[in-house]
Amino acid sequence: EQAIQCGHPALMQNVGEELDPSLAPILNKAFIKRGGMLLLRLGDKEIEYNPDFRFYMTTKIANPHYTP
Repeated sequence: EQAIQCGHPALMQNVGEELDPSLAPILNKAFIKRGGMLLLRLGDKEIEYNPDFRFYMTTKIANPHYTP
């Protein structure tokens, strides 16, 4: 949450074939625009989104396949 709000990069390592559904709003960029601010709903909270935020994922799988 802090990385999203402050615009820092976040790294998720050793990702498997299945992604946690709680990552969906980040991966889909499901922003809410309210009062000139971009918000992102994570669970039951809405947090301010900083456009400088970057999310990186790494995996050891040679050819991963993720559903849309």
